[in-house]
Amino acid sequence: MIASGKPSTHLARAERLLGIGDSASIIHFVQLAIENFAKAIIALYEVLMCSHDSSSQLLSLIVEYCRVSWS
Repeated sequence: MIASGKPSTHLARAERLLGIGDSASIIHFVQLAIENFAKAIIALYEVLMCSHDSSSQLLSLIVEYCRVSWS
């Protein structure tokens, strides 16, 4: 499976796969779309750290810019 590309490309592929009911591939491409979209959001505000899991960096941006407190 292709691991790089724009989030919209991955989402479009998932939508096409929905028509044939390929659940595993749908989940794969939707996950890629979400991950790439999140990394694009991070890149708007700061340098993206080289990590597969960018959730901590995204959460720190949410806390900083949205004034959200995670208790």
